[in-house]
Amino acid sequence: KDGHEFNLAHARKAVALVGAQMITVSQELSNISINRLETDIRIKVFTILRATQQTLDRMAAYTISLDAGEELILKSRIYRLYKLIVLLREALKESDIDNSNLQRFVQLSLRNTKLLESSFNNIREVVNERSVLRTYPFMKTFYILHPKYWWQYLRLLFNFNSFTVKYAVRTATASAIAMFIYKWWNIDHGYWIPFTVLILMQTYFGATIKKARDRILGTLAGGLVAGLFLKLPTGLYLQEALLFLSFIPMIIYLRKRYSWAVFFITINLILLFSINREISDSLILIRGLSTIAGAGIAIVAGFALLPTWDKNLLPIHLAEAIKRNHHYFLATFFPNDADVNWTKHKRLAESGNNNAFDSFTRYMQEPGFRKKPYAIFYQILTHNIRITRELNNIRLEQDSDSNLETNIDTVRQQERINETLDWFNKNTAVLKQLDPNIISPTIHTDSTTITLSAQQEIYLEKMLIELKAMNEDLLILAEKLPRIMRL
Repeated sequence: KDGHEFNLAHARKAVALVGAQMITVSQELSNISINRLETDIRIKVFTILRATQQTLDRMAAYTISLDAGEELILKSRIYRLYKLIVLLREALKESDIDNSNLQRFVQLSLRNTKLLESSFNNIREVVNERSVLRTYPFMKTFYILHPKYWWQYLRLLFNFNSFTVKYAVRTATASAIAMFIYKWWNIDHGYWIPFTVLILMQTYFGATIKKARDRILGTLAGGLVAGLFLKLPTGLYLQEALLFLSFIPMIIYLRKRYSWAVFFITINLILLFSINREISDSLILIRGLSTIAGAGIAIVAGFALLPTWDKNLLPIHLAEAIKRNHHYFLATFFPNDADVNWTKHKRLAESGNNNAFDSFTRYMQEPGFRKKPYAIFYQILTHNIRITRELNNIRLEQDSDSNLETNIDTVRQQERINETLDWFNKNTAVLKQLDPNIISPTIHTDSTTITLSAQQEIYLEKMLIELKAMNEDLLILAEKLPRIMRL
């Protein structure tokens, strides 16, 4: 499909590719001993990295503004990057040191610059079509609301076994209990109890406990400090000044650190009541007790009402992430006509890793009576992330001119690819013990039409090492999993 509406989508794809290649650049540079490099080469490498950062900054500014001045600056930045890369390449030809990693750095930097230039040219096409930028969010919404997705969304809406429905039922029940307590005993300012429950209820139990702890500590500390302020012989104007000053850090910390935000919210609220002459020592006490009561109800509800435990979900997320890497590998080396663009497999694999890592983070925060085995999950997760990274590197190399090499031993390459496939099959065979409902792809040794460059062979070897190490950890986890579920 053609049209201005797809230019920004192409730009987003280029951003993802540049990000993946910058990770590879950092890996190549980490293999270089900086003390062995000549000073002028070190300066040139730094200048290229700095110029890349500046070019990306200008690209962001130009994408937002589409200003003619920004366009000129960005064009000069890209042209400067090309010149710096040429200078480094010429310096490496005259150098006597082993510079294979630096040659690789030059190759990746040149490829990134071409991607930036291509993205820049795509965005330039919509300079006179600003309506594209204004309607881009609308178009994304339109695609999401396409009739072919309506049945899928309706099924999700009425699926009462989903996390969203469980969270909604848990929050509604806990809030109703809190409101009943407030109305039944006619508690002064008791609306703080259901209000606290609504704020503290999170989708996961560990997050609920953390937020409840932050709110209790912030409320009690804020009430104590505000009470001390009120005991001081201050006038009305000083209290108004403190009210204004406490509002500023409240806004600053609201998204950064919740406990500090609650601390300043409590101070601000008590000072506001004081200015209206509605404050008393009992009101500060009521706020503290209401917060504790609301937090208690939220914690009990999170534990007792349809709880969601990452102890049970982490193995499922981990198995799904490993399965997506397997799909990614098959689409790379054994593609068929039904395979979609490889960047979709890249996104699916990376999102699977993100889901597994988020679940692992929540798992560490969940309370338990015994020490949990974090290390085995973390090791498998890092192995899988490295496998995704090597698959990305192989795909990024596929369309480059490095594949034009001669004297390639295709028989040896096929043996390595088949060995890698065997280890993928071994790993996916263990996944049934992590998630009985998972359906993993399994194909036997086959031939591939892909010819690998020398650099791609290195990435394949790295992937094979990670697969073998992951297999050992998966077997250990499968053996220990029933015991882990009882912790």
